[in-house]
Amino acid sequence: MNEHNFLNGAVRLPPGLLTLSGVSLYMVYSYRALAETERLVGPEGLAYVHTSFGWSLGLAWLSYGLELLAGVLLLVAARRAELQRGSPTRA
Repeated sequence: MNEHNFLNGAVRLPPGLLTLSGVSLYMVYSYRALAETERLVGPEGLAYVHTSFGWSLGLAWLSYGLELLAGVLLLVAARRAELQRGSPTRA
């Protein structure tokens, strides 16, 4: 695969998908870091620390959904503008 084909394929990926991948990786590495910290200091050392990763993924999905919605609305608006431009105007 040459570089030109790779770049064309990368541009076609929805940017939100990259965001979700990044957030998922962040959550995995954060969870592993927390597990390693707990192993080093023991459960007592983290007794008063509350960690939650679910909200990160929830916000990422919300962002992705809103991004898709904005894209669809822009496409619909562009299509309507194109149709109005092509039809004769009413006086």
